Amino acid sequence: MTRERPGAVRLGLLMQRCGDPDRPFGGLTPFARRVIGLARSEGVSALGIDPADVDLATGRVRGLLLKDGRWTPAAGPLPDVVWNRYFRRDRDDLLHEFARRGIPLLNESGLNKWEAYQLLLDDPMLREHLPETRLMRTGADINDLTSQYRYVFLKPVAGAVGRGIIRASLQPTGLTRLEYISADTGQLRAVEGSRPQLDRWAQEREGSYVVQQGLDLAVFYGRSADVRALLQKDGEGRWQMTGMGARVAAADRFTANLHTGGNGVPLGLLAGAIFPDDTEQREVLELELQSLAVRTAEVVDAAMGPMGELGLDFGIDSQGRIWYIEQNAQPGRTLFEHLGREDLAELAHRRPVQYARYLAQAKSARAAGHQET
Repeated sequence: MTRERPGAVRLGLLMQRCGDPDRPFGGLTPFARRVIGLARSEGVSALGIDPADVDLATGRVRGLLLKDGRWTPAAGPLPDVVWNRYFRRDRDDLLHEFARRGIPLLNESGLNKWEAYQLLLDDPMLREHLPETRLMRTGADINDLTSQYRYVFLKPVAGAVGRGIIRASLQPTGLTRLEYISADTGQLRAVEGSRPQLDRWAQEREGSYVVQQGLDLAVFYGRSADVRALLQKDGEGRWQMTGMGARVAAADRFTANLHTGGNGVPLGLLAGAIFPDDTEQREVLELELQSLAVRTAEVVDAAMGPMGELGLDFGIDSQGRIWYIEQNAQPGRTLFEHLGREDLAELAHRRPVQYARYLAQAKSARAAGHQET
């Protein structure tokens, strides 16, 4: 069994292990392979670990690292920093134990959609960019907003990657039309219900959805589009904009998420479609998006404790107004592949490693200071 390189900062990539020796971390294997490779050039020893690999009693871990391109078992002390990419809830006790032992965590947890909305609502700069949003408790929360807006979105409070989103609209018949993507077929489905039926449906799911104002988003060749911004901390612990791009929805979708068939295009193309004859407005739009993204990251970071990265989604309406849509504390990096930006894809994997090194060094400096006093 290989032992970790002595002296290097130890980064634990917490992921779910599967039985395939060539893809030991399932769909996250390419991610792990890239991060572990980049980590070496940053003076960081990265190890892929599953919660079952952690022995808290002995303070040791057994995981996998890459040696000559092959996944090899390795053992070592508990990591200096943990980058959590394990998405099952049974990891919570382990993360809390890491934190109790003073092991820094990259994005221990994120805010759900309702928590994020309430937090950002308190910030004067961000407030005007928030669509009207309510926590769904009864059918009245849906009816009130569908009577004000052409349509609204029902979003799972704890949902991710566009799953479970429903578009609701009030019909001339008085029925409410609900459109959603079938989990079984992947096709767009629609049902209509009366007010009593909607009340029953909402009460059964009380508190598990938010109801959000539908936006008249700008379109790109007839398809709705939004903007994804990836904010990450650098090797000095400061927020940096790693990259932004537009996501264009598939022909039969009302969300632009890449996991549901959307495509990534350069932000400049979307800005050009919104302001075809105004170069200055396009530049102002991009600068405002950057400013809002950084401010949002700062506000979330201040509330949640240190975070290493944050994916932010913004909508732009037909008038060029920017709207905050949602945040993701475990953002993907697929957008940069769609854009053909290998440089940004590499940077998106490298920056968290640099920030992990910063966290480990800051921890060591604090420990040395305590010993001196």
